[in-house]
Amino acid sequence: MATLKKLKSWFYPVTPFTIVTILGIVIAIQSIYIGLTYESPMILYPIMVIPIVVFIFAIYVLDRFFIKSTPYYIIFIIELILSIGGYIGFKYMNGTNDIHFTTDKEYILIIYDAKENSMDRFSKTDLFSKELKSNENVIHLNQSLYLSNKIRIFSPDRWNGGFEDNSYYFYQGDSIPYLYMSNSHSPKDQKYTEQQFIDSLLKLELDK
Repeated sequence: MATLKKLKSWFYPVTPFTIVTILGIVIAIQSIYIGLTYESPMILYPIMVIPIVVFIFAIYVLDRFFIKSTPYYIIFIIELILSIGGYIGFKYMNGTNDIHFTTDKEYILIIYDAKENSMDRFSKTDLFSKELKSNENVIHLNQSLYLSNKIRIFSPDRWNGGFEDNSYYFYQGDSIPYLYMSNSHSPKDQKYTEQQFIDSLLKLELDK
C-alpha cells in the first residue's frame, strides 16, 4: 500500500509538468530508436533530445517536492507559463526558412543581390518557420540571407548527388555572393561543375 501511495504521489496531483515530463520520456525513447535504426546523422537526434529530457525530469522532481507545500493553483499557473514559454523558445530556436527547388534543370543558382525583403516571398509553415517553393532553377535573394544558419536549401528530390559552389562573383565593382548546386553524377555533366560555366550563368543573370 505504501509503495502504491508513493507511486501515486509521482503523478497526482497532475500539473503541466506532469504532462511535459511524460511526453519528454516518450520522445526520448523515440529518439533512441531513431538514432539506433537510421543512418549515422540521426544519432545526433538522441544526443540533443536526451539531455533536455533529463533536465525536464530534474525540474519535475522539484515539482513533486514543492507540490506538497505550495498551493496547487500557484504551481499550476507557474508551470503553465514556463511550459508555454519553453515551447515558444524551443520553436524559436529551431525555426528554419526552407527553400525547396522542384526544377527539372540539372543545376540551381541562388544570387544574393535582391534589394527587396526576400522573406516576403516565403510562406509560413510553423510558428517561426517559413518555406519558399520554386520550380525555377535561378532565384534572387537579399544578401542578408547569405550563409544564414536559418536558411536550408533543398535540391530537387530526383537528384542523387551533386556539386556545390558557395562563393562570390565580382561584377561591376561589387562582390556578389551566390550559391550554385548541380546534379553532377556522370562524366557528361562535368561542364556543370566548371567555373567558366558558373561564371557565364552569373553574368547572364546579372546583365538582365
